[in-house]
Amino acid sequence: MLVTKLVIRMLDVDEQLLGWAEVQAEARGDGKLWVDPPTFVAIKRDGVVNYLSVHWCDVNVEIRSVVERARVTLGQLFELPGQWAAITCGPAAGGLPSVTVRSPVAVQVPVGAFGAKG
Repeated sequence: MLVTKLVIRMLDVDEQLLGWAEVQAEARGDGKLWVDPPTFVAIKRDGVVNYLSVHWCDVNVEIRSVVERARVTLGQLFELPGQWAAITCGPAAGGLPSVTVRSPVAVQVPVGAFGAKG
C-alpha cells in the first residue's frame, strides 16, 4: 500500500487559516486516499470553519470543500469524524489507451538443450 502525506487546513469564510494538521493517508487501490482515525486539527485562532483544504503534498494537489460551519477556539483540538476518504482520484477517463512502440515486437524463446552430460 502507498502511504502519503496530507496537510489538512481549516479555513474561515475569507480563506484565512484557523488550524491545520499533518496526517498520513493510505491508497488501497480503490482510487481514494484513506485517513484512519483519530484525526485532530490543532486550532491556531478563533473563528468559524467554512472550508476544509486537503493538500496532497507529494503531487502538490489541493482539494478545497465547503463544510458545515463550526465555531472553533484557539487551542482546541478539533476531531474529524471516523475513517474518511480525504481525496477521491477515480479511474482514468475511458480507461488508459494502449502504448505504441516504434518497431515490431518479437518475443524470442531462448534455445536450450535438455539432457545429461557425461
